[in-house]
Amino acid sequence: MGWKVDRAIAMIHSGSVEQEPLPLVAEVDSEEMVPFWEEENRGSHPDDEALVSQLTRQNLLVKEKIDCQYFARRLEGRVVSGCQLYSRGGTAQIEAVGTLSEYRNQGLASSVVRRAAWEAFASGHDLVWIMANEDDWPKALYAKLGFSPVGRFFGFMRKPRQELAAK
Repeated sequence: MGWKVDRAIAMIHSGSVEQEPLPLVAEVDSEEMVPFWEEENRGSHPDDEALVSQLTRQNLLVKEKIDCQYFARRLEGRVVSGCQLYSRGGTAQIEAVGTLSEYRNQGLASSVVRRAAWEAFASGHDLVWIMANEDDWPKALYAKLGFSPVGRFFGFMRKPRQELAAK
């Protein structure tokens, strides 16, 4: 009937974060993240520079409304993996985890997520959580990093009727 169903899982952290050599992951400012976001967004949307710009700007707008920190791994002098940590009250959310395609499968995303979780607990947050697509592999990575599913969210989308009728 033309419906697309998105399934997301909310996962909370157990609260136990082993301390790793944290200097490998740096807290950086949003301006240093911009080239990383642009390159990552171009990988997903290579033919839509306007969308790449909008998605990058979205990342910058978040910090205007909520406390936000950025954690990154640098290689060859540039950010190649990163995430965001949103904070409010005693709750922190890890968001926008990513690694540039040519640097994947090296544990870089794991290290930025661990650092963000460690920072969240070290700064007094008692709840640290992350969202994952139920049908994608990152949920297994997050489970290995101490996150457990606690809830599911479903999104239902369908093209307008006139587009369905045209098929």
